[in-house]
Amino acid sequence: MLTGDARLLALADTDSATAPRIGVCLTPDAAQFDADTQCAFDLASAALAPLAARFAPTIWPADLPDLVRLQNALMSFEMTRALSHERLRHRNQLSAHLTALFDVGDAISGPQHVDHRAQTAHAQRSVEALFDGFDVLLAPSAIGEAPHGLAATGDPLFCRGWTLLGLPSIHLPFMVGRHGLPIGLQLVGRINADHQLFAAAQWVHERLTS
Repeated sequence: MLTGDARLLALADTDSATAPRIGVCLTPDAAQFDADTQCAFDLASAALAPLAARFAPTIWPADLPDLVRLQNALMSFEMTRALSHERLRHRNQLSAHLTALFDVGDAISGPQHVDHRAQTAHAQRSVEALFDGFDVLLAPSAIGEAPHGLAATGDPLFCRGWTLLGLPSIHLPFMVGRHGLPIGLQLVGRINADHQLFAAAQWVHERLTS
């Protein structure tokens, strides 16, 4: 077990899982997901609403910053410095996508980075409001199906915010999209509550795939 958390061992006992309180979390970027992801929400709602201890929409805190923009800025700044050797000595061997991120990170000053970290700390406190009355959040995990080919795995839009805040999340595939590729949603838990998230994910996935 990677985490060393013995509470995760209890997940082997499927009878111990209880119905969670699920908050349906349509993030500010939800308008960008496609019809396949909308279909996943419709199917999940029909399957889970009658069985969950609670199944209702969440209210996005008004004081949360743009988490996607903030995560991208922090990542670009830190990777630009962590990969200084590669950036300065082997730039011509790097992809155009990576060098573009370096350019973004290079343009962010030290004081700006300190401010970005402060905004992140504030957001980590504010996001607790999303869990008022809920054990986990049901959220989109991708815009839709994976893109064709091997050039990229898809836009990480719906993962950036949770990654920034350090919240555990798990993707639950349970249907296929219009081109036959897997589609699902993700469950998000409170920080350091991985065991609760895994228990809820087990309960949810069983009901979505039964």
